[in-house]
Amino acid sequence: MSTSPQASENTSDAAAGGNTKFDFEHKVFHTPGAVFTYSRHTKQVFFSLKLGEMDAKIPIDTLCNEINLEEDANDLVLLDLLRKGIVYVNVIRTGDDIPAELLDGSASWSIDDRHRDAAKMKLTAVTLDWLDGGGGGTVEARVAAMVEDEDAQKRVNEALSKIAKELKLGDKQKVIDRFEKLSNELAYLEALRDHYKGVFQIQQNLRMLQSIYGADRQTAEDINRMGILIQGPVAKINEAFQEVDGHTEDIKSAIRNFEAEIEYLRQMRDKLHIDSRIWEDMLKSWKGVAPEQSAEVEALLKETYRFLAQNFTISQQWGR
Repeated sequence: MSTSPQASENTSDAAAGGNTKFDFEHKVFHTPGAVFTYSRHTKQVFFSLKLGEMDAKIPIDTLCNEINLEEDANDLVLLDLLRKGIVYVNVIRTGDDIPAELLDGSASWSIDDRHRDAAKMKLTAVTLDWLDGGGGGTVEARVAAMVEDEDAQKRVNEALSKIAKELKLGDKQKVIDRFEKLSNELAYLEALRDHYKGVFQIQQNLRMLQSIYGADRQTAEDINRMGILIQGPVAKINEAFQEVDGHTEDIKSAIRNFEAEIEYLRQMRDKLHIDSRIWEDMLKSWKGVAPEQSAEVEALLKETYRFLAQNFTISQQWGR
């Protein structure tokens, strides 16, 4: 993923202009059918429009040099926000809402209740583990044990009361509110964890197909190269979620350092979300495709090779 802007910087930038929508004033931005687009490969923002029968994509910096914008114009503020916000949405039109990530740090995209439930279960599990003195094994093991615990909610309340007392926060409700807000932020990361399962499935499919195409030397070699290329991004994804899990391991510390924890979770959410968009078309292409020998799979393998080679070179993976 590309680097995510800091939430505090985003909020101050947005507040400076007092904008909530991309209400551009210059007439060029109101050209019928024109949109702002973003190239994830070159990391450039373009103003895309039709010029006669031709589809034109003008780099936003080039456009700004060609049109007359006063230095203090509201459009300049909006263009600065647009450069930061388009990574979240890919396409922006005049009149669109400014992404929430830039306004108040919240997410501009929605998640399912199952992701909220998963986050709540995990936080509840580590809270019970803290109450019991630790040593509960993996988060998954703790969640599984919690399901069998009929007194789980009662014990969570006990844990939160104890944390409120130890941290001298006074009202237990303050701790409960922090617990709920942490759970809500964590839910977006659970949604992203679910989304990235599709990437892991592609890697698994490649392993299976290398065996299936073992007699086809050229195809098997290509699949082997794809397997090498996909290792780097998969490892980074796993590392990111392991880091998130480690960060929420100590519920007392998370509640004590509540504001810093929220900022951290949002930064990780934005980073993983931005990077996940790179995979969108590839995940759609592989969805429902069985790893078997066929013309469809062979065409998809070629598409996958191009995608991996373009986005994840070995030098990029190893940071050289």
